[in-house]
Parts: sequence; C-alpha cells; structure tokens
Amino acid sequence: PVGMSSAQAAGITQAAIGCCREHGFRPVTVCVVEAAGHTVVLQRMDGCSPVGIPAFAKAKALTCIAMKLSSRGVGVKYAHPTKLAQLTSMVAITGGQFAAFPGGVLITTAQGSVVGAVGVSGARADEDELCAVLGVHRGGLGLVTGTPPPSL
Repeated sequence: PVGMSSAQAAGITQAAIGCCREHGFRPVTVCVVEAAGHTVVLQRMDGCSPVGIPAFAKAKALTCIAMKLSSRGVGVKYAHPTKLAQLTSMVAITGGQFAAFPGGVLITTAQGSVVGAVGVSGARADEDELCAVLGVHRGGLGLVTGTPPPSL
C-alpha cells in the first residue's frame, strides 16, 4: 500500500502555513491525516484560536477520507434539501468529525492512490481551501489533490 511519509506531511503543513502568511490570511490550524484517518501532523499557527479551530481542521480532513472528496465537494453533494437529513446524520454518527464546507482536500499520488487528506481552518473557508490545495501542491513532494491549484 502507498503511504504518506512524515516528511511529506510536514512539507504540506509548512507550505499551507506559508500560503496563509503569503496572502495575509488570519492564522490557521493545519491537520494532515493518513489514509486510515490517523493524524500525522496537527499544527496551529500563533494567534489561531485553540478553541474549535483545530477540531474543524481535523474534521475537514476526516471528511475527505470518509467520502473520497474535498470537504467542499461533500457540501455541494449534500446541499439539496432532500439530502439534509443524510448530512445531519453523518455529522451525528461521526461525533461531529464531519465538515461539509471548504478547507479539506484529499491527497493522492499522481496515479490516483489515496494517501491522506489535509484540513485547514481559521481563515475564511475559501482561504482555508486555497492553503490546503497549495500546501499539497507546493510541499507534498509529488503528491497531488483532486482540486487543481488556482493560478495566482
């Protein structure tokens, strides 16, 4: 099986934090999990609230692992009113470890094998997602996301 190294997880984390600083976003927490959902790195920037934000970052990453989609993609998939009960149930069943809003992206090899996910929280949701995507593409040592990096 394909795995994610601690060096890759650290590179993703540092690149995501670098993106946050580069753009002047509010401080964030970055959570990188491996394919089974175990935390490899959880890092909170100075100035990022320790209340809630780290849990949001981890929930975004775990959502990606469970659903094999970005957390934004999950939100889009379950946005229809007829799916609200299903989404609410998933949040309850996972004990709140499910976040259907931007900031989490699935991490794969170039060949498409899932190796983990990253969740970023603390800035605006779109900013969190930007930092997650660029974190993987800039710092993941060859890993990619299903979400293309934006052209800046």
